[in-house]
Amino acid sequence: MAGNYYRVEDIERMGFVASLVPAFSTVLDIGAYDDTFKKILEGHGHKVVALDLKPKGGEVVQGDVTRLPFADDSFDCVTAMEVLEHLTNRQLLAAIPQIKRVSRHTVIISVPDDEVPLGEGHLQHFTGVALRVMFGGYDAELHKVGKRQKYHGLQKWLAKIDTRLLHLVSRVWGIRRREGATWLVARFTKC
Repeated sequence: MAGNYYRVEDIERMGFVASLVPAFSTVLDIGAYDDTFKKILEGHGHKVVALDLKPKGGEVVQGDVTRLPFADDSFDCVTAMEVLEHLTNRQLLAAIPQIKRVSRHTVIISVPDDEVPLGEGHLQHFTGVALRVMFGGYDAELHKVGKRQKYHGLQKWLAKIDTRLLHLVSRVWGIRRREGATWLVARFTKC
């Protein structure tokens, strides 16, 4: 399964996120797609429940991040990689309290960083500041993972002039970045 869906940088990011999970944790992996990340985590000694709205195979439980079917403090750690950017504002407002509710200690979030423009079903854009606000009351550790994006043609010219203009024009014209991507990975620990 991993060979058909995931790129090398996706597997590398999974490995980085796995390194942030506290040792021998119970983990809820939200937005699992399949059980690839679950297997990586289990290889590190964790007990894992993988959850996705529409599971694509493997040992994945069907469930919705806005209504998690677990008791309070059910897991030592909750991960959500490339999930939050796909949610509407209403869904996001419901999902964050659910994630906090089921996490006993640690939450790890991974979202696209500096995405131009929002696309591929991405409805949200996050900064480190925005994530810190959403997880107020938690100690935050932020990381940028992956390659810096490269612009071509009109994007490259606009990026030299004004990145705000680049973002605006990219959204209007639907210009997409063509190479490279960076990800914002945030680990939040309850104080």
